[in-house]
Amino acid sequence: MSQKRGIVEKLLRLNRRVCVIDPTGVWWGLKSSVDGQRPGFPVVVFGGPHADVPITEHAGEALGKLVAGNNMPCIIDLSDTILAARRRFMTAFSESVYRHNSKPLHLIVDEADEFSPQDGMKGMEQLVGNMDRIVRRGRVKGMRVTMI
Repeated sequence: MSQKRGIVEKLLRLNRRVCVIDPTGVWWGLKSSVDGQRPGFPVVVFGGPHADVPITEHAGEALGKLVAGNNMPCIIDLSDTILAARRRFMTAFSESVYRHNSKPLHLIVDEADEFSPQDGMKGMEQLVGNMDRIVRRGRVKGMRVTMI
């Protein structure tokens, strides 16, 4: 993860708008230095065991609008949610952030295969379509997407 983290750290140092989708609960570490002795980056963690702000699977639409409309580097930690709830959250979030975003936003999607599998799993059509639209057309709305 160090190379991926390095890219995100560079974006944060440049004061870029960054949102990390984290289904594994590891990105919260951006809040402290590598050695754990100093503060790291001022990112807000939504959800997960290290949450600054707890969220539920029903918060996707509102959080998408919040991320799209503000310069608030954040991590959306979905590690405490079951897979079906994660996908429901991401379906609403991806639609909302695409609809409301108009300024450069770096969207980092870790474990991207959970949200945009290559085999197009049944029942995930809307989420896969939303993610496809963000990746293909999001640039016209300022979105820069990194799928890990």
